[in-house]
Amino acid sequence: MSLPFLGDDIFVLIAAELDACMLGRLGCTAQRFWRASVPDPAHKGSALPELWSVAEEGARRRLAAQSEQVRGWVCRGGVGGSWLRALGEAERLQRPLAFTEHHDTVVLSDEGAVATKDTEDGWRSAVCGGHEMRRGRHCATFTLRSLDGGAAILGVVGVGFDPAAGTKAYASPQGWMLYTSWGDLFHAGRSSHWEGQPEYAELKEGDVVVRLHPPPLPLRVAHGAVCLCVLQGLLLDLDAAIVTVWVNGVRKGVMVRPGMTDVDGEPVGRLEGPLRWAVALGPNASVEIAGALSPPA
Repeated sequence: MSLPFLGDDIFVLIAAELDACMLGRLGCTAQRFWRASVPDPAHKGSALPELWSVAEEGARRRLAAQSEQVRGWVCRGGVGGSWLRALGEAERLQRPLAFTEHHDTVVLSDEGAVATKDTEDGWRSAVCGGHEMRRGRHCATFTLRSLDGGAAILGVVGVGFDPAAGTKAYASPQGWMLYTSWGDLFHAGRSSHWEGQPEYAELKEGDVVVRLHPPPLPLRVAHGAVCLCVLQGLLLDLDAAIVTVWVNGVRKGVMVRPGMTDVDGEPVGRLEGPLRWAVALGPNASVEIAGALSPPA
């Protein structure tokens, strides 16, 4: 099919309004949409510019219109890389967070936002599959919906971790997790203290990012105290290799940073992607996750 009466510049404007899926379909409709014919608009110098297809230039423009946070999540991959692939990854990372992979004793809600473990056996895990974070700043909201005297451990774990196998995310050498009972960082099964960490039993049932009024769940008693209180979110910065924690709207501190040691003086592994959000649930614990934009200020 040939449309000589419209130049590439017009089709690029149209392509910039399409998402990654539709841009992929556009590239399949006619040769002119996937053929490299659009010069790199940022090119300088006397050398010939790199040429992109209409679909690739549409993806580049659509990605350029995203926020600085979203643009920081992806990389085209240098010369010969794909703007379309980068846009697709950015769009996946903007979808609502949901647990998709889990141990068979962990029950997920219909949309996967809530993971519940209502059995009395040991710790079991769930992760947000398909949400792989490689670079940039990411934020997750964990709502501690029910503890019932148990606990939850929440944070990030490497993409090689398989929760279905019954292993524990906090015991993984690619796991960096916040223990809600003590506030410790758990990595490779070992605990570390960090400046500003929550005190024992400070983290209880409540919303991670915004206090819920009225409370969505009945008040419960855990650790001898009435508990519907607030934990505020986890901010993951892969470029700086840190995780920052907020509690009750107050920044508590940096839980993970380069150069840390655990309670035995052993080095804590440097945080590196790709990572996925994860929880490890004790008996009768239930956690809800949400995100992935708007990190705490």
